[in-house]
This record gives sequence, structure tokens and C-alpha cells, in this order.
Amino acid sequence: MYSRKIKLIRALVENEKLSSTELMKKLQIGQRTLRAEIKEINDTLKKENVYIHSLSVGGYYIKSEEKEFIREKLEGMISQSKQAIFPETPDERLLFGFAWLFFEREPVSIQRAAEKLYVSRTAMLQTKKQIQDTVRWYHGIYLESGNQGMWISGKEEVKRHVLAEIINYWTYGSILIERVMGSIFHFTMYFLNYSQNMDTG
Repeated sequence: MYSRKIKLIRALVENEKLSSTELMKKLQIGQRTLRAEIKEINDTLKKENVYIHSLSVGGYYIKSEEKEFIREKLEGMISQSKQAIFPETPDERLLFGFAWLFFEREPVSIQRAAEKLYVSRTAMLQTKKQIQDTVRWYHGIYLESGNQGMWISGKEEVKRHVLAEIINYWTYGSILIERVMGSIFHFTMYFLNYSQNMDTG
């Protein structure tokens, strides 16, 4: 969830150092999620040879000489995040979720899906059930689950047909399709632009 990454970076920019416990409390996440967030941020920042550093006794900090540079990147993240479009209604989440799973080539965990859609795990589980109930009407396509997450299986031509039919049915020919497809592609372009901006500095 990029709003969480923004909060994490801002907290470290504004403080000399913060313990893992302090960060987990601020972000309302666990140790494992915190480490994953730090790793993802560092994977992006390493292109600029700057990092969020860890303390041997636990905790994290940003070097004072790197703070101004990271602050500029943070402002860029905040600006771009304001332009992103996210699904708001259950129908939009169904459409976005199905379309996103259609384009994904790797299993997607409930947690990752919830973060991408900016909803709770409970709301995402409801969306998963809605997708399952919907695909049951079609032959040769399934929403499957495993240890790594969920994915849509079936022949590519069947999946394309079902995607087109679901979008057509659930949008009722309305502007909802614009919101859903806008969400998918705007979201994708947002992260592509963010990565490119990190590259070009």
C-alpha cells in the first residue's frame, strides 16, 4: 500500500531514528509486513544509492545527508498518489479484482490485493467470494487458491471471453467501465511513472 510507504518514509525523514515497535505502532502493521515494506522501498531507492538503514539493536533510520534527496522523492510519491484512481464500490472491486487477476501472471495474496485496492482484508475476502460466485457461471475458468495466493486458471481464449462478458454485464454499458479500466491502467502507469522518476531522479 503506497500510502503506508509514504507514511513510513515520512516518519523516518522527520525523526533521527525509530524503533521497529514505534514504526509498527504508527503504521498498525506487524514485524513481517514492516520488513517487507522496508525491503520494497530499498529495492527502489538503491537505484539512487540511498537506503533506509537498520540498527543492530532494532529500528531504522535515514542518513542525515540523504534526507533531503529522499524528501524530494517523497513529495513526488505524494503528488502521484493523489492522481491514482481506486475502486470504491463492491461492483468496482469485483471488476477490478477479476481484471487484475486476469492480467497477473503470478498468484496474488489476499493481503496484497487488499493493499492494492486500499480495502481491509475482510472486504477483499468478500470480493474474492464474489469473483468465485461469478466465475462459477462459466465453464473452463476457475478462481483457484494456494499457499502463494489466488489466480484465475483456464484457457487464454476462455479467460478473455469471460473478462469481456463480465465487464459488459457488470458495467451495464455505463461509465463504470471507465472507472474500472481507468483504475487498472492508471494504477499501472502510476507505478511505472514512480519507478521511472526514481530512475531519472
